Amino acid sequence: MILDLRSVTRCVVQHLKPSNVSKEERSLIRTYNVWLILTKVDINASLKLKFSSLISNLLNVSSVPLSFHVIVDDASENVAQNYFINVSTNLKYELKYKFYNIKEVSRSMQDIVTILMPHFSLQPGNYYSDALFYVSLGLYRIAPNDQEFAVMLDCDLFLKDDIVLLFNEFQSFKPTALFGLAPELTPVYRHVLNKYRSKHNTTLGSYYDFNYLPNQLHPRGFQGYNSGVILFNFKKIRKSKIYFKVLSKKYVKHLVQKYMFRGHLGDQDFYTLLGCEHPELIQTLNCGFNRQLCTWWKHHGYIDVFDDYFKCKHKTVIVHDMSDEERKTPTKSNTKYIILNKSTIQNQRSHADISRKLLCIEYPGIVDNIDTMMETLGGIHNIETAVGNYNRRLELKFRPDDIFCKPTWGDKDYSCRILVKINMRTPRKQKASVSKSDEQDQPTFKYELIGLIPMTFKFTRLCDFQYLPLLPIDDSEPENPNTACRNIYEDIIPETLPDMKWFESMKSKTMPFFFPPPVFAKFNSSKDNRLYYERYKYYEKVLPEVAKRLKKETFGKKQVTKNIISSRPRSFRTVNSIFINFNAKDVTIPQCPTEAAVNAIKRKGVLTESGPMAKIKKLFEERPIWAKSALLHKSGVRTDHIKVILPVVAYYCSTGPWRIMWCKLGYDPTKDPNSRIYQTFDFRVRASGGLKVKVQAKRSYSSNVLHYKAGPTTNQKFSLNHCSVTNPVTKQRIDERFYILRPGMLPAARQMFYQYCDLELPEIQDMIARLPKITKHLKYHPKNGWLPNGFHEQCREISNKYVAESVKSLLMEDKQRYKEKTKEDGEASSKYSNPIPKPDVTILGATIVIDSDNEDDDATKNPDEDVHSDDEPGEDDHGNVSTDTDEEGRDELDDIDLEAVEEINKIIGNTGESEASTRNDIENRDSDDEFDPDLINLYKKLILSNSESNL
Repeated sequence: MILDLRSVTRCVVQHLKPSNVSKEERSLIRTYNVWLILTKVDINASLKLKFSSLISNLLNVSSVPLSFHVIVDDASENVAQNYFINVSTNLKYELKYKFYNIKEVSRSMQDIVTILMPHFSLQPGNYYSDALFYVSLGLYRIAPNDQEFAVMLDCDLFLKDDIVLLFNEFQSFKPTALFGLAPELTPVYRHVLNKYRSKHNTTLGSYYDFNYLPNQLHPRGFQGYNSGVILFNFKKIRKSKIYFKVLSKKYVKHLVQKYMFRGHLGDQDFYTLLGCEHPELIQTLNCGFNRQLCTWWKHHGYIDVFDDYFKCKHKTVIVHDMSDEERKTPTKSNTKYIILNKSTIQNQRSHADISRKLLCIEYPGIVDNIDTMMETLGGIHNIETAVGNYNRRLELKFRPDDIFCKPTWGDKDYSCRILVKINMRTPRKQKASVSKSDEQDQPTFKYELIGLIPMTFKFTRLCDFQYLPLLPIDDSEPENPNTACRNIYEDIIPETLPDMKWFESMKSKTMPFFFPPPVFAKFNSSKDNRLYYERYKYYEKVLPEVAKRLKKETFGKKQVTKNIISSRPRSFRTVNSIFINFNAKDVTIPQCPTEAAVNAIKRKGVLTESGPMAKIKKLFEERPIWAKSALLHKSGVRTDHIKVILPVVAYYCSTGPWRIMWCKLGYDPTKDPNSRIYQTFDFRVRASGGLKVKVQAKRSYSSNVLHYKAGPTTNQKFSLNHCSVTNPVTKQRIDERFYILRPGMLPAARQMFYQYCDLELPEIQDMIARLPKITKHLKYHPKNGWLPNGFHEQCREISNKYVAESVKSLLMEDKQRYKEKTKEDGEASSKYSNPIPKPDVTILGATIVIDSDNEDDDATKNPDEDVHSDDEPGEDDHGNVSTDTDEEGRDELDDIDLEAVEEINKIIGNTGESEASTRNDIENRDSDDEFDPDLINLYKKLILSNSESNL
């Protein structure tokens, strides 16, 4: 199936033979550094396609190993890294690449962006208003010091010849040249410099050879520069005083005013302005190294001179794709052509139109009716949704009218293809003739190129198990393969919206039960799970050569959850940490990190003497066991950095007395009694009046709801342009509360994992000081470690007492503030003359608890409504893994009127001061008039809805 898809970016990957470049010509360049920018792939899926096409093209045409330097954001780094891993498996040399975060790059050149952006961007929302369009001007700051030469390329390029030809241009640089750029092949700067040209007899903005003015800096004309391809001589840039002078705020303002320049193309405008004033700083490359195809200006007022700018007589090495505006409105005049080689003797050398983009769907079935096939795919809207969202799959239901039908999913294949129509003409059968040759009896072929296919949906995986709504006709007989069944679909799925009469009818009461699970099998293939692992292990013993081939095919490939039955796949998380279970037998303490962990930290670029790595190592020298939250606060290292640093310097304790802690590599706490002060203290806040108000849960229901589903679905339509993979929930800032407990300090969550050395409570410190002395007879216990029995429980009692006192003092302070506030509010006092006690309503996950001031009610609270203080799963005292997901609470939450809850929270000030303070502040009032009638109605609505749902 082929669909027209004009919105997909052009992607042509050709395997070209690299030009013959001699070794002498390569002597100047030691390392072939290529700089690229890849950001916002989660917003614009076509950028991913452009990047992959360019990398494939570069590796195909290059005759030398390339070193890639890519400026990325967090989402784009994963895309680029996975693609590099995939393509590196087919290379004969080691592919070198390094990533630079766009945020750090922007900070390092913020001064340059601040100076240039007001002059070279029309408005803040303009396409070129982003800081990344000025990166090339300060690239010398982030490039390694030993890097002398480099090339920066746009992602919408296509190389027809070896990239070494571009690097050879460094040998032709004039002594003063810092940059190398090819001319702009459109009259854009004729338009920008229009005011200056009208007042001066100049060649600036004119096409080459328009006229000859010997007294000008550019006697032949100057079309400006295009920044799609830039050559850098970093060694000279870092030493150039003129360049630093030109980049100053005062000088840029002077140049803009002098040439009456108002640009909108970012760094490209600055290079053009620099070429007007200081042409000695730029080496002009021939147009073949940046053959642009944009024809927008031809249809916007410059048709008479456009061809003079657009012409290029040099050999084309690099083709620069057309603009996005052209891509939206293709016309016959801007259609691009390529030359097709003859593949049959019937076709002459011809031109083919490749401006048409098509979508291919490899439908797993015989299509007799197009409309029926479209219904199985969910219609054109569902297809557009799958194409427009980069992480969407295409759903296919063979029974689209059956809600119990389990779909199969089509995966995207971004390999570019060409659709060719071939006509075969067979000659009519004639009587045999002696003079007629055998060639005249052969059929003739004629082909026609229909368009490009940049995206293909392939259905190569199994459906989930299909469970049909069937029941035996005769229920009294036992079921067997020959049992006659009846379809109950119409009995369990009403044709119209049911009313009360239907619910009261006998049909609804006698409706058969049919509740199949949403998904039967999580995986729809066996390649990335245990079945594939067992297959590999089997061949490793029986046929080693087959096992070797399997390992070669899968090594280094992108680990994507393609075999998970879902329309939104998620990549598997790579785990480089070493997990140690101290409850297992024959535990071996690791002495060094894994190779994968070392490679990950090298890619992150934090191996500096004074960087994050050094800070973490220093902390582990001070003490051998740490909690991750303590390391984050003590070192100040970012979370994304510490994730790759910790597996290199420590191993993770998954169970035992030091569970969820990180232990220094080579250190065995089970052999050192001094490690008892570093053991894990599992502290859980006991539920009582006011505690759950002041000590919040770490995670809530709203954090697990997609941001576009968190409110009423009728408020606004959801747009794919606003869909984001980022989580809108903001995490708490790590401070001392996350790993230290002292008097007057509340824990950060209702369940925390401390270390005994971080418990700064006097009683506990005294207990630690009075521990038995370390002797040879001291034995290690799998549960208690080096501590005596009952030590943990006694510490928990003491900690809960301090937390309860802290909460009580905070509630008293709230009460006092509220009393002072009510005294000042005279109108409120006169309006509510007879107050009554207001109960304290606290929304606890999914349960509504109305607390009184009677402390005896504490025994009725659930003490296990806790969350973990760290990202890793914890355990209870019996060694069972515990998580912070309360399934029972989630079910109860669905029974609550959430709109009523939200309205109540607004009235009683849930977003400001605590509800508990309201309860304590009005405990002495006696009148029914004090309680707002609207609030009473909302209470009734909320409680009734909850009680009716539990019946």
